[in-house]
Amino acid sequence: MGWFPFMSAAGLLAIPVLKKMYETAREHRLIKQTIYMDCLPEAFNHSKLFFISDIHRRVVSPDLLQEVGKCDLVIIGGDLLEKGVSLSQVKSNLQALTACGPTYFVWGNNDVEVDEQEFRLLLKETGVIELMNEGVVLERENQRLFLAGGVEPLRKGLHDELIDQAATHSCSFFVCHFPEAFKELRSDHPFSLLLSGHTHGGQIRICGLGPAPKGYIKKVNRTIQLVSNGYGTSKLPLRLGALPESHVFTLRSGQTSIEDPVIYVV
Repeated sequence: MGWFPFMSAAGLLAIPVLKKMYETAREHRLIKQTIYMDCLPEAFNHSKLFFISDIHRRVVSPDLLQEVGKCDLVIIGGDLLEKGVSLSQVKSNLQALTACGPTYFVWGNNDVEVDEQEFRLLLKETGVIELMNEGVVLERENQRLFLAGGVEPLRKGLHDELIDQAATHSCSFFVCHFPEAFKELRSDHPFSLLLSGHTHGGQIRICGLGPAPKGYIKKVNRTIQLVSNGYGTSKLPLRLGALPESHVFTLRSGQTSIEDPVIYVV
């Protein structure tokens, strides 16, 4: 008989595990948190920001977006798609996201796997504003908030000009698909909120170990950093120990801090 009975038993045990990993990867988890920033202009107090990254092959759930509701700012943190995803599906996702509020997009490494010109036309058609190593000034009641979007990790001062531009504003946010960009920021960077994804939290973690660190949100000095586990998956439609997630933040004026999350699974 040899190893056959043991291999057969292992195979039978693997089936429910893989089923659970597949079901986990298809969850729609929304994390809601209030974050306080001492620089936030009063006109933006109580604003809602929805952040979603790494959608890849998934269709964004209408139930999830119903729970998100109307927002003042929607940010797509890259990897909206990958090779093999139809532009019609991407368009449907974009239309659903833009219905939540004004939407901004930064590029991820997989977004270049479709025709770039067609993809850009689709962003324009759906009213999504692309931030490619540039920033935009958000204005309300004559008060301003600066939103900067980067494309690559910050190598050789790639974004120095963008950082200098952000420094002219009292409150600024930085979005980059790649979390290693945070480590490359100058120590005197002006950003109060950093947002990224890319790692999927390792996607499959065994005994706490994975190919990438688990996502997190934390305060570092006067800056709040988010590395999201992301909404979708890459290569294998499976997750273990790194749950899918998207985020709604209520922005509040006050001493920089983060309230405990409230997690919805819809």
